[in-house]
Formats: sequence, structure tokens, C-alpha cells
Amino acid sequence: MRSADAYRHQASDGSPQRGQPDIRLFLHVLFVARFKQYELAWAHLSKIIEHFQGPRVFMSEDTVELPAQVEKLVMELVTLDFARQNEVWNALRTTLHPSILYRVGLIALRDRTPQAAPRVAESRVAVRSLS
Repeated sequence: MRSADAYRHQASDGSPQRGQPDIRLFLHVLFVARFKQYELAWAHLSKIIEHFQGPRVFMSEDTVELPAQVEKLVMELVTLDFARQNEVWNALRTTLHPSILYRVGLIALRDRTPQAAPRVAESRVAVRSLS
């Protein structure tokens, strides 16, 4: 469960800190195979699917090519209905080609300078009766 306060984080030593919340982005990546031979296009697309169906989560510890700011990438295959496919290809202003759409989730920006959160040493509550 996450904290109700989006500005409250926990340091590696367990002490509370305050900082800006992470910025999480979702990118849509379209892989298009433009080959004259239809079978060749589908062969290349199937290799892309095989690659991303293995490890769907790429962690910074395992994937050296990830920038230091990116903690992990989560790949998710997206299936569009015909109307949405038509919108995509109209926006690209080209004819339909064999393609695959992936949604990539990542944490893009993380606050690098969190401040120590003040500790509550004492609290007082005053209770009054309404009668």
C-alpha cells in the first residue's frame, strides 16, 4: 500500500523524508514492419513479440542499457479495435502495415533532493464538552 501523503517517502535507513512524488509515464510504442513480402513482415513482428513476452519487466540492475534515471520498464501488449487502428493509421497518414502496439510504463523523474521530515515529539488534544 502506498502512503496517503504523496510527498512523504521513506529513506533507505527507514527515516521519513518529504519530497516531490515520482512522475510515472506511460508511453505507447508502435512497431511497424514495412516489407514487400508479407510473410517477412510477420516473421519480424513475431520476433518482437517473443522478445517482450519473455521478460516483460526490465529492471535497471539487469538491463545495462537503461539510463540511470529509469528504475524499470514494464512492457504490455495493447490490442486496438478496428476504429482505433484506423485512427492511428490516419494520424500517421499512411496505409495499414503489419504492426504491434506496446504500452511501456516507467518512472521518469524522481526527486533527488528529499528533505528530512520533521518528527512529531509531542501532541496535545483538547476535548470540550458541548453540554
